[in-house]
Amino acid sequence: MTRERKFTKEELYQTTKETLLEYSYAGFTFRIVAERLHIARGTLYKYYENKDELITDYMVDEINHFLIEAPISKK
Repeated sequence: MTRERKFTKEELYQTTKETLLEYSYAGFTFRIVAERLHIARGTLYKYYENKDELITDYMVDEINHFLIEAPISKK
């Protein structure tokens, strides 16, 4: 039996975005993200080995949203 996540992907990515904007890459830690999501830091390590993996997934998601929402120019 698998456990349910205590947070959604959207909540995780929003928290990642806010943390990056506030602390920059150098100050970004799983501890900060976990505190903001009210979870144990170890919970994040179940899904990501390190902050680079999480930030990369977040950035890919942002790029995908941008590409979907970007208007297509007709020439």
